[in-house]
Amino acid sequence: MTNFLIIKLLDKYSISVSETSVYGTVEIRPHGNDFPFEIDTFKKSANSHGLDYEQYMFSARVATCLTSKNIQEALNSAENTFNEILDLKAVETSISKLKISSIGLIKNMDTGETFPLEKVGFEGAMGFLIQRNSIRSYDWINYLLSLDNDLSQRYSRSLHWSRKSNYESNKQLRILFNWFALEALLKESVNDNIVGMVRWFLGFPNGKHRKDVTANTIQKLETHKDYSFWAKKLVKDIDSIRNFRNDSVHSGFRIMDFEKNTLELYENITKFSVSRCQGLANTALLDGLKNVEEFKENVGILFEKTPNAVNDVHNTIIYSLNNPDLT
Repeated sequence: MTNFLIIKLLDKYSISVSETSVYGTVEIRPHGNDFPFEIDTFKKSANSHGLDYEQYMFSARVATCLTSKNIQEALNSAENTFNEILDLKAVETSISKLKISSIGLIKNMDTGETFPLEKVGFEGAMGFLIQRNSIRSYDWINYLLSLDNDLSQRYSRSLHWSRKSNYESNKQLRILFNWFALEALLKESVNDNIVGMVRWFLGFPNGKHRKDVTANTIQKLETHKDYSFWAKKLVKDIDSIRNFRNDSVHSGFRIMDFEKNTLELYENITKFSVSRCQGLANTALLDGLKNVEEFKENVGILFEKTPNAVNDVHNTIIYSLNNPDLT
């Protein structure tokens, strides 16, 4: 375990403070307390994110010290700790945007090394779409818009929530939005339990429509050494996500009220469920199915005709569930 110091700047529309305040393990301090090397590090961090440091220069700084296994885990823990205090602080500053910016630094307290918080990984970029010919094509979007039935409307609502999840940085909200996407497509009433259906989209046929999947496909699915383990575990895990949704929406639970490993598992389950569910719904619409009842009645047939389904279940879904740190 390593000791870290994390300092982040608040949003440019947040607050500027004149003195330091300490709340538990969190310090909110003025910009005037920055050391010269910290200012240089903040500028590097801002530049990495494509931000103008001058616009954030007077924003308050939030800082905390903690012990963690690695930098990423430390940053996640710090974010949760900061937000818990900012939720309370926001009561005093209703006209300000009390939000954490991307600018900051992390210091390894054991070695003395300091690093700017830089942009990592991949982000969205502009895509250039080339028209194949001078005649405008009638694509699947045109076809979907031409439909006016229960399944097409559910499909559109589901896409809305999954797109919001893709652009959301908060893990708890990503999970919730993906669950909303599943409910938008599958839930027929308040008391409708969609857990069994969600298992289908992860590659675990169940219920009365399991008979619609060929014995050969079932046999191939079950050849994976962990297939039976996840077949049993997902029943409880997916139901726990349903409770997670209710705890978050009805009881106001926050991201810091859940274990990190639990959130990683829930995110993997929901993101794979949504993409596969929407894929089958797309196929169902192209096959002429018109409502969610028909979709559910034909889920076994739709699953059976899914290209490369066994490989997807074994080498993408189960692999990712077994290795959450790699996804």
